[in-house]
Amino acid sequence: MSRGSKGEPTKLTEEIAKTIRGELARQQMTKTELAKTVGISLPQISKLTAGLKRFDIEDLDAICEALGLNLREVVADAEAASESRHLV
Repeated sequence: MSRGSKGEPTKLTEEIAKTIRGELARQQMTKTELAKTVGISLPQISKLTAGLKRFDIEDLDAICEALGLNLREVVADAEAASESRHLV
């Protein structure tokens, strides 16, 4: 898996963000509601869900818990999707 420079988002970050955006839409939850639930500022949630900022593992765990997602599955699915993009 390729890595960007410190803090630079990667394909993995983009795939995780896509999953979170999809779940937010499915649950009809706003980013503001998510931010309040997990205790992360709205600007940070916006950057994370846009794939513009790498996820801190603790923040990702809190986001997954708030959305009822399994952290390991989110990461594994995102990793598989980001790797398959490299093969195309």
